[in-house]
Amino acid sequence: MSASFKAARAASPRKSNQRELTEKYLREAAISTGTKRTRLQNAAIELNMDLAASIAARYAGRGQDLQDLSQVAAMGLVNAVRRFDPERGDFVAYAVPTVAGEIKRYFRDRCWSIRPPRRVQELQAEALVAASELGQNLHREPMADELAECLGVEPCAIIEALNAHDFYSPASLDAPLKPGPNAKGLQIFPEQEDGYERAEAFATIAPACRKLSVRDRRLIYLRFFCDKTQQEIADEFGVTQMQISRMQKRILTSLREAIDGEFPKVA
Repeated sequence: MSASFKAARAASPRKSNQRELTEKYLREAAISTGTKRTRLQNAAIELNMDLAASIAARYAGRGQDLQDLSQVAAMGLVNAVRRFDPERGDFVAYAVPTVAGEIKRYFRDRCWSIRPPRRVQELQAEALVAASELGQNLHREPMADELAECLGVEPCAIIEALNAHDFYSPASLDAPLKPGPNAKGLQIFPEQEDGYERAEAFATIAPACRKLSVRDRRLIYLRFFCDKTQQEIADEFGVTQMQISRMQKRILTSLREAIDGEFPKVA
């Protein structure tokens, strides 16, 4: 459970009474209609505006006015109240990811400093919706693997999508990494740019990888792109870690031979 979620659930008499009253309003609203339902929902919204404001404050300092973020958070709270099903769990467990998701969608649609691939943007939006729904059922914020299973994607893809919020306001290379005048982010980068070498390596190995079997490509993807351990891959494949080790050695040998055959060494 994240620190923000724990903070939202902080135990105090006032918070406890607020939650109880909110639950009372929403239970009554669920069985009411017309103006009475609207009045009860509005009462629940007013009662939890401080929750929306506190979530908005977490996203301050990213180049957007706090007042705008507070308005977006308030809209997220309205949506949470209107969509909440009292039979499915605790309101705060549902409202926190719903409000945060509304703010993140606002950043995604309007505030990218660096725009990631569309697939990442779309997966992030799907993950935020799934997080709201799972959060109500689990009574906590869901983990990456739980979201991945819900959406039918790899956990590493979920992590990539959720981490894309860093693109909203990238850290300056001149910003200090730690206290002190000489500890700047720029210093962690090597003077020699090795991106071209990596790009060339990918271009060289891609044709050889396409010749591998689906199973072998899956192993390479999990091992070197998702950074899975051999034991984790063995668990997925239903074999032993030693078998995965031998398979990896065989595949790498095959790739080397394929690359050497395509680009023979000059005598």
